[in-house]
Amino acid sequence: MTAYRHAKIAELLCIFWACNDADAENAPNWTQPNMSDTVCNPLSKAIRALLQADFYIYDNANELVEQTMAMLHDGFAHFDYQVTGAVEFVLSDNNCS
Repeated sequence: MTAYRHAKIAELLCIFWACNDADAENAPNWTQPNMSDTVCNPLSKAIRALLQADFYIYDNANELVEQTMAMLHDGFAHFDYQVTGAVEFVLSDNNCS
């Protein structure tokens, strides 16, 4: 189930990046400029909620989710293996087993 969830997070990230670029000069054809504000925030919340499943057993789950989100944003993640890699890195970096 983790692989499926990470694939869905990657799909949401692809939509997030396209909507984030909606007000850019070379915006995707299907976007509108207001999408960069109105669509990105709910997508970000959905991604965070899906990431909670990776960290729910840890006391600092919210911090781990935020670290993962930062990695996904910094890397402009688009693929499931990038999501999995970010989750695994955050768990390893925080000495979570």
